[in-house]
Amino acid sequence: MKKLFFTFFGLMGVCQSVLSMSFDEALLNHLYFEHASVSAEYCERNRFPTQAAMAGWQLKHQATRREMLKVIQLRMVERGLNKKEQEVLLAKAVEAHRNDAQKHNAKKLPNCQKFDLQLKMYSDLMVH
Repeated sequence: MKKLFFTFFGLMGVCQSVLSMSFDEALLNHLYFEHASVSAEYCERNRFPTQAAMAGWQLKHQATRREMLKVIQLRMVERGLNKKEQEVLLAKAVEAHRNDAQKHNAKKLPNCQKFDLQLKMYSDLMVH
């Protein structure tokens, strides 16, 4: 399992495909999606409603998320990983990115009163 995890993050490079997003960009986008999700959860726990804004943001970036996941999956297929290994690796990536987001939030709390601006920042950082 540990080997798979390091393989996932060691596969930095451009996917050889018709997709417009590189593997590096897909991993960064994945990180931004997790940061937005963790921030929304934090704000909700602290009684700042974010569900509507988060749902709208996710809907707006649905195509980007789909392409991101295709790029990541394609890279895993190119490396010969079977479906089970792909699932495990993606779950590990989600866990790692969520942990990164939680650590970041612990150092710099999300601005829940301006959550829409935070989502805009993630949108601006993502590759579409």
